[in-house]
Amino acid sequence: MWLIVLPAVAGFGLSWQSAVNGLVKATADNSFVATLVNFGVAGFTLLLATVVDVAVKGLPTEWPGAWWLYVGG
Repeated sequence: MWLIVLPAVAGFGLSWQSAVNGLVKATADNSFVATLVNFGVAGFTLLLATVVDVAVKGLPTEWPGAWWLYVGG
C-alpha cells in the first residue's frame, strides 16, 4: 500500500512546491527570494528528518561498506 501512497504524496509535494515558489516569486519580483525559501524549507526538512532518524536509531557505529554509496549523484 505504501508503494502507492508514497509517489502520490511526492507528487502532491512537488506540485505544492512549484505553486508556492511561483507565488513567492510573483510577490517578491525576484527569483532569489523564492530560491532562498525553497532551500531553507528543504534544509529544515532534511535536518528534522536527520534528528528524528538519530533519535529513533541512534548514531551509526561504522561507515557503510557498499562502494556505490560514495560515488555521489
